[in-house]
Amino acid sequence: METRTALFTVLPEPNLRFGPTGGKNEERHDPQCGLLEHGPYSLRLGNRWHPSRVVVYPVASTVEWTTCLEALRRLEDFARMDAKSARVRADFPGFSNVFRTILTIEADQRRQSIPHEEFAKALATSSPAAGYKMALMAITEALDRLGDIGPHGVVFLQLPADIVDKFHRFDPDFKPVGERPKRRDKHQMLLFEELLGEEEQAETLYHDLRRSIKAICMRRKVAIQLVTSNFVNEDEDCPWAGKLWNISTSIFCKAGGLPWRLATDEDVAYCGVRFGISKSGVGQSVLVGLAQLVNASGELVALQSGQASRGSRRSEVGYYLTRDQARTLMIKALRDFEAVAGRLPQRVVVHKSSPFKAEEIDGMEQAASGIRELDLVYLKLSNTIRLLPDRGLPADRGSMVPTTEGSALLYTCGNVPQFSKWRGMHVPRPLEMVRARANRPLRSLAVDVLRLTKMDWNSTVYDPFLPCTFANATEMIGMMKELRENEALDPNLRYYI
Repeated sequence: METRTALFTVLPEPNLRFGPTGGKNEERHDPQCGLLEHGPYSLRLGNRWHPSRVVVYPVASTVEWTTCLEALRRLEDFARMDAKSARVRADFPGFSNVFRTILTIEADQRRQSIPHEEFAKALATSSPAAGYKMALMAITEALDRLGDIGPHGVVFLQLPADIVDKFHRFDPDFKPVGERPKRRDKHQMLLFEELLGEEEQAETLYHDLRRSIKAICMRRKVAIQLVTSNFVNEDEDCPWAGKLWNISTSIFCKAGGLPWRLATDEDVAYCGVRFGISKSGVGQSVLVGLAQLVNASGELVALQSGQASRGSRRSEVGYYLTRDQARTLMIKALRDFEAVAGRLPQRVVVHKSSPFKAEEIDGMEQAASGIRELDLVYLKLSNTIRLLPDRGLPADRGSMVPTTEGSALLYTCGNVPQFSKWRGMHVPRPLEMVRARANRPLRSLAVDVLRLTKMDWNSTVYDPFLPCTFANATEMIGMMKELRENEALDPNLRYYI
């Protein structure tokens, strides 16, 4: 098979903006180092965005209460970094030292523990649906006992391992979801690897325990941090410093704080559009979800949903919007932006998980007629190409390889030179960007995507794979299964991460 040398460029790692430190440069590309040196970005914005106190409420079964509380109290401890990696690049100095706020743990075992017998009954029942509902009921009753925990309170719920194993995910009829078949090994070439890769599948809206719990909390205006034995137990492959950096950042965001923002002052709204399949006794329907990020603060301000259409292809790539659906979705998103920001953005960027049809472009153009710039980009998550440099390492993160005048491959996950060696389990895959409508060059659109991978406030990992436009939209679609009739999703990000 013929090999070809690809022309490519490596985009620099995007910078993030953190708290004020007396005129020094407050931009860093590493979330952990930026927080350590400058504190969170919300320090700039005052009490509306920066909580002066974060209150965490542990909830666990009676047999795991002590281990849960011990793990939670580690948030104020110092944890040393053993070796620098994409997961941890700095010692963790304690929650209050990182986020410049007071951490309070409210622990009342009588009120906040769940009798182990309630989980045991759920596990013993012969009906998966009944057991699932029993486990949720036990958790719901514990949440009700907490009462109002306030806007800066976060529930810290440890789920028993056997509950997670049995009830993690069920299909719409409560039959266990089987494992997806593993791919066969493929022949690797020196520069490129051709794969027979599967198309990216739209997410079927299963009964998902994690999202069921988050939906229950959303209705109560409660932010929740879910943990399992993976967090509370010692693990050589996952050191405490890395675990504490990630979970502390997530808790701080759920308490109302803003850890960081993009290092740009451009007035832009980034939107992600993804699709999901909802199954019920009367058949299937295709749902669409749009998540929107306000660049100025990083706040998630729009969660719009609706019906979509299915083409001849069974994967998410084949789903699309009619002209009216596209126009309505965009009008609602712009209305939400204006309600939060007080103005319309000068630029709107839409990342979509299926190719743009002419009627979708027309509908979005009609809705955005008053916007100065509208960029529509199809992001394909699965493709058949891998770039394999002859140095023995995968392509660097940020590598961009033009494939046509209007498309390119972009590595959001790849080798990071400062970590000295590749630690991944497989050859990383690139995203494929296709410019459907945009005046900006591909490089500028690729910079957008790479920047947005850094806006995952659920983690401080150096190199997340997906831009937050897709990550947020995916979470939103997953929670649609949990909605009641005529119920809407709350757009506050703290209920989703």
